[in-house]
Amino acid sequence: MPRTQRRQERQATLSDVLPSNTWRDPRPEVRIEHLGEGCIVWLPAKDENETGTITCIRDSCCSNRELTKEGYNHPVLVLKIKQDGICSFAQVTSKQRESRNRRDRRIDRLIISHNPPTDLEAALTGALYLEKGRMNRQSYVRTDHIFDIQVAQLRTCSFPLESKPFDTRLRRQSYKYLAQTFDLHEYGSWVPTALLIKACGGYKPPLPQAVPVHQGTSPTAGVRERLAAERNARALVGNRTTPTPQLNAQTPLLSSIISSWQVDRTRRRKEWNGTARRDLEANRRGPPPNNGTGSLLLQLGYLLGFAGIGIIGYLAARALSKGSRSLVRGLTRAHATSSYTGLAGPMVLSATAVIRSVYSEYITTD
Repeated sequence: MPRTQRRQERQATLSDVLPSNTWRDPRPEVRIEHLGEGCIVWLPAKDENETGTITCIRDSCCSNRELTKEGYNHPVLVLKIKQDGICSFAQVTSKQRESRNRRDRRIDRLIISHNPPTDLEAALTGALYLEKGRMNRQSYVRTDHIFDIQVAQLRTCSFPLESKPFDTRLRRQSYKYLAQTFDLHEYGSWVPTALLIKACGGYKPPLPQAVPVHQGTSPTAGVRERLAAERNARALVGNRTTPTPQLNAQTPLLSSIISSWQVDRTRRRKEWNGTARRDLEANRRGPPPNNGTGSLLLQLGYLLGFAGIGIIGYLAARALSKGSRSLVRGLTRAHATSSYTGLAGPMVLSATAVIRSVYSEYITTD
């Protein structure tokens, strides 16, 4: 087989095994709990977009214009986080300006300044300032289109694995100015960066807005109107033809179960309180006073006890005196018969003398 034919077969085999496009953006994926309004993140290439075509959602703008190929593989600025893991973003570009709108002469982009503002509390207009991070080059935010995308399709601007979407973020004043430029409503759901670090970002429901009170009307007029609207809504719900489920007569209602449980708990609490009160009163009064019968029986018991102790002591003394008397008599006989000699004789005499001296008042010798 010729060498060129073998080389062609080898190349064909490799092309069949390897996919045509295996490259993916190595930047870490964005986690929605670390994402907030004003964060600048990375939009990967169009080939990696798994959600379909990205089109403009701004009203009366361009009739849902599709995002151009130049908009991919570029940083984007998060304008608003919505439900179901969707966020709105604006394009970030390094091109200064393409053209002006000839009708109203509006500039279609705002510059992102690399220098901090001189007055942090003053209203920031004409430029956007970063709270964290820094752009690699002079960048601008385009204010002509707004796009929606799944947060899972976004990446961080930096390549390290520990990178987070809030590493590059606008100041709150700059984001407020940008939201007003886009005519975004409910932009007050700003989450501080300190909470994004603790994974407290993501979608936040809009705050309830206060109803303005017109001059010349009562302050409670709005409350009355709201209550009337609620009554009308309840009436409409009650007039629906949807049949309401009927409860079984044998099935106790939750309200009756709760009420009986509360009554039983109140009864047990009253009984316990009465018992505790009686115990406290008994402790406060002290032990009951002794009557005459009780004290007499107690004294009689004492007398019987002392008498028993005396009798037992007397009997023990008699028994001891009898035993000592017999011992002394035996020692005397032994001395008289001279059965003990040597050292035994003086020892017997000494023991006899000791016993006689101790029990002299109980012993009477013959």
